[in-house]
Amino acid sequence: MRQVSLPALTALVVACAVSAVVFAAVQGAIALLIVPVLSGLGISSRTGVHAVMAAASMLGSLTAAAVLCLPVGWLGPKHSVIFGAIVGVVGSVMVARISPPLAATESVFLGLRWLEVAAFVGGCVLFSAVGAFGARRVAA
Repeated sequence: MRQVSLPALTALVVACAVSAVVFAAVQGAIALLIVPVLSGLGISSRTGVHAVMAAASMLGSLTAAAVLCLPVGWLGPKHSVIFGAIVGVVGSVMVARISPPLAATESVFLGLRWLEVAAFVGGCVLFSAVGAFGARRVAA
């Protein structure tokens, strides 16, 4: 069994601890940009608004995943994919616990929430692997 270095383990614990806060802060910042984007592009239809909301939530999830998991992958290149999956799942569970429950009639927002979770977990795995690739490239 391979040993995990102390800096990698510390980065994993810190990333898991702050993942919900970082996710919420990035999503909040992206949400503030939705109205200016809609008015700037002249989008007023319901479908257009939902498309912009989906794109913004994907962008926010991937940004939060990059902020959290690039350092995790860099510090723990041997276990980067597993560490990224752990950070993604822990962050998603914490966000699901603090989010208010949605009514059954809000199916669009339920779909967006699942899209955010999938993008966040996938982004954490991807960006952790990218961080590990960068660490290996620098070490070589």
